[in-house]
Amino acid sequence: MANDNQEMLNRIKNIEIVVEYIKDSMPSKDMFLSTEEKILLQESYAEEKSDALVSSKEARKKLGI
Repeated sequence: MANDNQEMLNRIKNIEIVVEYIKDSMPSKDMFLSTEEKILLQESYAEEKSDALVSSKEARKKLGI
């Protein structure tokens, strides 16, 4: 039983090592955005922080859709 537990702990440790490697090896999401997309994303973040965003439901209501 103790052997099984130790084997399981070793496997979990190995999985943790692999997960950390994968996280470190993943490309940054920013490298997939064009310059224009990066600007739009930053503007979106700023609007979200200032509560300037409107829900899609509210937008449809205002547009009469």
